[in-house]
Parts: sequence; C-alpha cells; structure tokens
Amino acid sequence: MTTEFPGIRHALIGLVDDGRRVVAATGESRRLRVFDLAGGPAETMPGPGGALLLGTHGDTVIFTDRTACWRWTPGTDPERLPHDVAEVDSVTGTRTRRTKEGIAVSRPDGSTVTVPVDLTARLAPGGE
Repeated sequence: MTTEFPGIRHALIGLVDDGRRVVAATGESRRLRVFDLAGGPAETMPGPGGALLLGTHGDTVIFTDRTACWRWTPGTDPERLPHDVAEVDSVTGTRTRRTKEGIAVSRPDGSTVTVPVDLTARLAPGGE
C-alpha cells in the first residue's frame, strides 16, 4: 500500500516515535508537519515556518530556522535550544555541534564532551 502526503516539498523526512509517524517540511512556507502513517490526523508545528529538519529522537523533532536551533514535540510549542546542532542520533538522542576545538557531543543526560576530530566527522548509528 502506498500513502501520499500532499505538500511535501523537501526530501528530508524523519521518523517520529516508533516509526508510526513521519515529519517533513511542507509547502512553500516549509512548515513542519507530522503525518500518521496509519491515516490519522497530521499535526502542523505552530509558528511561521522556514524550518530545516535536523533530526528526531522519540517524539521530539530537532530543527533550525537558520537563526537558531529548536526542539518541537507535537502538541507543544517549539523550544529554542541553548546551542546549535549539527546532527541528532535518532536512537540515543545524542547531538553534535561544531566548535573551534572539534565536535562537541552532547548526550540526553546533559553531559558533553568535545572530541578533537576533523569537523566532517559524523555520529555512528547509536551515537556512542
């Protein structure tokens, strides 16, 4: 069975929760929408749009509006993150950001370590 979701204009999508829902930027405004793969209602993120999806973890969506990084859990308002995010590991919620010293790796428990590596390094699946 194929399900089509109208208005998706960007190739980046992310799985939300246990894979029953997907998130994508839609329309010319690039507003984030979460679609239920079983045909339930879609949820649109409050706000003006212009979002670029960075990743997901559980039911939380991480995105940037090119001025700051944000987190959004459907049913709530987006929250601004205290720092930029380069990537998000969907399994663990570990995030990375680039610094002058290397790549800062932040875990969901709040711990952060900066790894002095090439800034093109990426998280492996599982993020550890």
